[in-house]
Amino acid sequence: MDLWNIKDLEPPPVTRCKACTKQIDVRLLHAVLQEGVNFFSNQHHLFTEAALLSRSVYRFKMKFRSSKDFKIVQKLNHILRTYQKMHISAALNVLLVTIPHNYKANNTYMLTKNMLDYVLVRLQGVRKLLCTTLEACKEVSAAMQQRLRLGHFWKVAIVIFATAARVYVVAKNALKYSFELYENLLPYSSSLGNSGVQWLPEGYTFPGHN
Repeated sequence: MDLWNIKDLEPPPVTRCKACTKQIDVRLLHAVLQEGVNFFSNQHHLFTEAALLSRSVYRFKMKFRSSKDFKIVQKLNHILRTYQKMHISAALNVLLVTIPHNYKANNTYMLTKNMLDYVLVRLQGVRKLLCTTLEACKEVSAAMQQRLRLGHFWKVAIVIFATAARVYVVAKNALKYSFELYENLLPYSSSLGNSGVQWLPEGYTFPGHN
């Protein structure tokens, strides 16, 4: 099983390691992490739509429990709940707080390679989950359009269709940002050091790593 797909992935110890800041743009790293924390901490639009979808599932699950298209809606609801439990902003913040505001060129202690690698793996999981979200939104939209054409419970279909459309837009933006954040953090993996055993399996290579 791929690392990103492990549900309860054990993180490495939170510690600091001596770093040569001549090889690391500390200010840029801090800015990238701060932006990531801000982005993933401010996803109220996505979570609002997820809550609306969850209420719709709860309200209509008895009436449509044997309906094939409603099972697709439940699938999307499950994906969104899983995404909310990933707490990627907290993982990024763990890295952020290890970066000192004042630092010296060869005598600075900051986050380790293991800690950054863990977040990179988690970001892979975020991207995969957001891709799955987009596909599920398409399936829900197609199913609700079919229900609208048949005229069956069209009011319910409109609400779920609109919710899925909004989730799609927000999730697509989050996916784009997740790719950008991953690419911005990846180069630091080869610049940071470790103070213990390597967390990644031997021979592991990150996608996009040259």
